[in-house]
Amino acid sequence: MRRLSKFAIVVFSGLAVSAVYATDYKVDEICAVQASNASNTVYIQPCGGWASRSSCNHGNYIEWDASTFQGQAMYASAMTALVAGKSVTVRLNSNDCESFDKTQMIRINK
Repeated sequence: MRRLSKFAIVVFSGLAVSAVYATDYKVDEICAVQASNASNTVYIQPCGGWASRSSCNHGNYIEWDASTFQGQAMYASAMTALVAGKSVTVRLNSNDCESFDKTQMIRINK
């Protein structure tokens, strides 16, 4: 039993630390949404430029994987915000970077 409680403490501590690195950022307006049949990656381009918040090699875009239902729902949200001219909030994990910032959440703001 004692071993299990130590394991639980380690697991919950790890989850708390990983949650610290996730931060929400407001994108005032989306200027472009890009999807391609060459990959499952979808990109949004914030208007006025975007400097990487995760110290990625490139800025200008935010990306995510659209191969899952959740990623496809995020794509639909991005398209809705683009057409309606609404701002969005994206959640970025500062540890997750290849070329562009990667988001794990997109929220349309009123």
